[in-house]
Amino acid sequence: MPMRTPKEHLSHTQINLWETSRDRYIRHYFHGEEFPSTVYMDLGKQVAEALDNGESDDEIISLLISTFPAYPKREVELRATLKDKKEKINLLAIIDGLDIKKGILGEYKTGKKWTQKQADKSPQLLFYHLVYFLKTGKMLKKVYLHWAETEWRDDILTFTGSIQTFEVVHTRLDLLKMQMKVKRVYKEISETWEKELATIK
Repeated sequence: MPMRTPKEHLSHTQINLWETSRDRYIRHYFHGEEFPSTVYMDLGKQVAEALDNGESDDEIISLLISTFPAYPKREVELRATLKDKKEKINLLAIIDGLDIKKGILGEYKTGKKWTQKQADKSPQLLFYHLVYFLKTGKMLKKVYLHWAETEWRDDILTFTGSIQTFEVVHTRLDLLKMQMKVKRVYKEISETWEKELATIK
């Protein structure tokens, strides 16, 4: 039996790309087309690698990660299943920082300016909370977004040294809305994928 979607799981990255550009989603996940990264993505990747290694060759990044709030577990791969009638939708969240015992989640951000309002509306944080809830049966007690401010200096994107933390509060209704969104996107992707497979038989 063919897979219902091109990936064995559904992630926030997939949902976001599907919602923002179905054409790019199809080109990437259906046909394997790669897209060039942006300077913001590259900088974020450098920070992620430095957090994993605990150090960086870049002095500014090393100083930055030393001031980021620490979590017992980094780059946590959390998987859960969302049931929709007879369907079982596999979900995957790769969380920057997680304290499972205390129920605290933290996500690190660089690049664009973040505000409390933007953090409150972040679909990524809400998706991660949903995966945690489906996995544990519990709501997270704290959800944080930690933002390292950047600016352009002499045509180089660099950090200002300022770090802001936004606490985000989700309700059970928020999680229910995200569940509905996940089910809708999954249905849309699976139907499109089925049509794609039909063209190559």
